[in-house]
Amino acid sequence: MLHILLVDDNILNSKIMAYYLQEKYLVCCVYNGFEAIKTFKEKHFDVIIMDLMMPEIDGYETTKQIRMIESEEKRERLIPIIALTANVYDNDREKCLAAGMNDFMVKPINLIVLQEIFNELGITEVI
Repeated sequence: MLHILLVDDNILNSKIMAYYLQEKYLVCCVYNGFEAIKTFKEKHFDVIIMDLMMPEIDGYETTKQIRMIESEEKRERLIPIIALTANVYDNDREKCLAAGMNDFMVKPINLIVLQEIFNELGITEVI
């Protein structure tokens, strides 16, 4: 079963998303970028779903820091990071990819779309 790190500063949104995700995946929720980085360092995840707009450290910067950690640790495989946002601007997808994310998804989370993204990224059961 895939282990997902879900990062969203809105606790209610996180709980709702986790409820739906837990039907198919193991989910760990954190509520800001600093917690995401700390949890990423401590535990193994197969994928990260990252909210973009968070206080203190946004999803873009959190992703950059995770990628820096992976580089410093010379990890062979980079963890797939999927952006999750309520905003839909023309350049959001490009900004996400430039920050090191692998794909982009609009809230609310849709399990069918998420599975399609997983398929496109080659994410199967535990990697």
